[in-house]
Amino acid sequence: ILSMILKKAIANDIIQKNPVEYADNILVVHDKQEPYTIKEMSAILKASAGWLRVFLHLAFTTGMRPGELMALQWDDIDFESKVIYLKRSISKGVIKEDTLTKNHNRLVVVADFMLDMLQEHKSSSKNEWVFTSRLGLPYSESKAIVNRYFKPLLKKAGVTYKTLKATRHTY
Repeated sequence: ILSMILKKAIANDIIQKNPVEYADNILVVHDKQEPYTIKEMSAILKASAGWLRVFLHLAFTTGMRPGELMALQWDDIDFESKVIYLKRSISKGVIKEDTLTKNHNRLVVVADFMLDMLQEHKSSSKNEWVFTSRLGLPYSESKAIVNRYFKPLLKKAGVTYKTLKATRHTY
């Protein structure tokens, strides 16, 4: 788009030359996210309990992002077809629905044992959201889960912290 604008500016004698043509290419290098090893994953899952155990099993077995997990509602889970319909994500307190970016609108196949865990978790839930804070609302940021639950769990399991999103990379 910028290129089209600059070409139009040259055509209309607003500028003499396209400054983008003289710019150097920028190489962006993203740090590779280190996944948890199988041994670390096993230790994390063994040390976990309650809703966090379900959350982490789902993260490790589906590759769902933390924001997608936080935004899950029970209606998104089709126990009969064994799939989760990803319809939304939560980031920085904002619920983004039906977004086409970052591949949020997709189907996730769920293993039978995971469906059993979810069914058991659902029986203790009185909420439309699958994972909620003590206030009965979805978490607005994964940072709250990381600081309050995940980091203490990793310490208990003897696993070095990598990030909650690293569960996706482990998958």
